[in-house]
Amino acid sequence: MLIPVLLLAASCSAQSTAAQQMLPEREPSLADQARAAAKPTEKAKIVVDNDTLAHKNKAPIPDLGSPDLEVNAVVDNIVQYKETHSADDAKQVINGWFLDQKSRIEHLNQQEKLYFEFSNRSAASGADFSVWNRARVADNLQRSSENRSLDDLWKLRDLLRGQYGKVHDRSLQRGIPQAWIPKEPGEE
Repeated sequence: MLIPVLLLAASCSAQSTAAQQMLPEREPSLADQARAAAKPTEKAKIVVDNDTLAHKNKAPIPDLGSPDLEVNAVVDNIVQYKETHSADDAKQVINGWFLDQKSRIEHLNQQEKLYFEFSNRSAASGADFSVWNRARVADNLQRSSENRSLDDLWKLRDLLRGQYGKVHDRSLQRGIPQAWIPKEPGEE
C-alpha cells in the first residue's frame, strides 16, 4: 500500500512543477520594487589625468585682459582657426570673439558712466547743515575708496583697448578679412 501512495505523491509533485513552469513569472510587488530601487548603486569614478585634460574643450581664442597675454599668440590662434575650419564657421567664431571683447570694453565704459552719475549726486539743498555735513563727509570717504576701484577700472579698460587694437590690426595684416572683424571701439 505504500508503493501506490508514493507513486501518487510523485505524480502530484510532477504535475505541480509542470503547472508552475507553465504559469508566467509573478512580477515583484511594488514594495519589492521600491526596496530594490532604494539600494544605493555604485557610481562610476571619474579619473582625471593628462590625457583627459588634453581632450577638454578649450576656447579656440583666449580672452583679452591678462597683463601677461601675448598678443601675437592670440593672432596666431585666430589665423590657425581660420585655416583649419570652414569659412562660415571661422567667420562666425572670429567675429563672435571680437564682438565679445568689444562688449567687455563697452561694459567697462558703462560702469565708468554709472560711477560718475552716482558720484555727482548732491545732498538735498534744504537739509540741516549738520545733516548735510555728515552726508558730505560720508560721500568723501566713499569717493576716496571708490577712486581706487575707478583707477582699476580705467587700467583694465585701457589694457583691453590696447590689446584689442593690436589684435585687430595684426589680424588684418595676417589675412583675416575685414568683414570678419568689427571696427575698433570708438571707430563706429
